[in-house]
Amino acid sequence: MLVLCVGLIFVSCETTELDLSENPNALSPVQADADFFINAIQIDFAYLVESFGSTSSAVTRIDYMSGRDYENAYSPSSFNGRWSSAYQTIMLDIKQMNMIAEESGLTHHIGMAQVIQAHIMMTLVDFFGDIPYTESLQGADNLNPIADSGESVYEAAIGLLDAAII
Repeated sequence: MLVLCVGLIFVSCETTELDLSENPNALSPVQADADFFINAIQIDFAYLVESFGSTSSAVTRIDYMSGRDYENAYSPSSFNGRWSSAYQTIMLDIKQMNMIAEESGLTHHIGMAQVIQAHIMMTLVDFFGDIPYTESLQGADNLNPIADSGESVYEAAIGLLDAAII
């Protein structure tokens, strides 16, 4: 009886090919859509602005800050989520969306992304001072980008705003 059940299990399988080299549930870059990208960028940007605003309101004593001074209320690791959201999520999505939008001629998408990126860059400079910009978003090609001066990042952000207007 046991041999019959085991035999039935092996015979009832349509295929035993389990070597899937592509994930059928994951989208490839070829299937990406600029409209979905800009929607995700806007949502992530709203959350980022809200989180920086929450910290700013606590530091300026508009809201309660859970400590007597800034050094006791915040540690460098408390900003890891915001840092990674800015670089690994939003600005990387903007970089990838711009490639698709340029091919499709979606200038409004590119302009919106430039305004969002400029705001993020200025906010990061305001919070952290010198930040990586010119060498950032290169992936494995540069795992340790150098920080640009806040002044040069502000100039680049203003350039992005000018380009967005055009």
